[in-house]
Amino acid sequence: MKHLPAETLDEMVRPVEGLTITVTDDCIGCGKCIDKCFINAISIESERAVISDQCRSCGRCALYCPTKAITLSITEPDAADQVVARIEAIVDF
Repeated sequence: MKHLPAETLDEMVRPVEGLTITVTDDCIGCGKCIDKCFINAISIESERAVISDQCRSCGRCALYCPTKAITLSITEPDAADQVVARIEAIVDF
């Protein structure tokens, strides 16, 4: 997916609304998050991960961060319900 045009990527994978990803001071700039980001939305600047606006809030970077410096926060109470609704719309139960 890293090599798809931005327009195609936007159609295929929409950002998860209501989630915020933050990089804390615990970041050591190891780059493991870059390897796991399928959108290519992370770079290392001044020995610290920087997450761009291309981020889809999937959380893979946080899952693989060895220092737990990348955190995911729910900023909208119904964010989880929105994700479930998006999945239910395309999955046949």
